[in-house]
Amino acid sequence: MQIALLCLMNTDFYLYFIDLCWLVIGAYWLINAFNTKQTIRKQSLALRWAYLLALAFSFVLLYSPFHQISWLIV
Repeated sequence: MQIALLCLMNTDFYLYFIDLCWLVIGAYWLINAFNTKQTIRKQSLALRWAYLLALAFSFVLLYSPFHQISWLIV
């Protein structure tokens, strides 16, 4: 009984620790996002939309239940 309780407490500790790590990474990213240089060359709007469309299409192919390939199932 005590071992099971100890395992549950350790699991909760690790879950909170992982959440804390993500919060630290997010805070670090947010703080450093304001300290970056301004972009010299910008992407055109058409190229940006093409990139986002390809990204969305690949996401749908990867996670769609209709197009599952046995070794790609997540």
